Amino acid sequence: MSLGRTTTKDIIYRIMRETISNDLAKKFNWMGRGQKSPFSVLHLAKVIIDAAKKQGATLMEAEEKIKTWLKYSGDRNGGRKRRSEKERQTHSPSHPPSDISSESEEVSEISDIEQN
Repeated sequence: MSLGRTTTKDIIYRIMRETISNDLAKKFNWMGRGQKSPFSVLHLAKVIIDAAKKQGATLMEAEEKIKTWLKYSGDRNGGRKRRSEKERQTHSPSHPPSDISSESEEVSEISDIEQN
């Protein structure tokens, strides 16, 4: 397969897209922090980096592009849109921001009632 003359980002992203589904990619980050598995230890990581290096990329460039691709895997296939809609619903008029002063007044009233 010829990758042609493209940027390191194009090369890495094309290979990643062809070899890993977004659902699988969401389970990885470069170092395996949090609840995710480390992508850096996989043979696939070495293969992708070697392919990018053959096209003129440095090790650091290739690793950075892989990290970025993994980082944004949750945004692909509608993930960003779902997250945006969820945030919009949280801040919608049906969920108005609370009025702190009225809450304070209610707490004061309750305290007064309990004291009597």
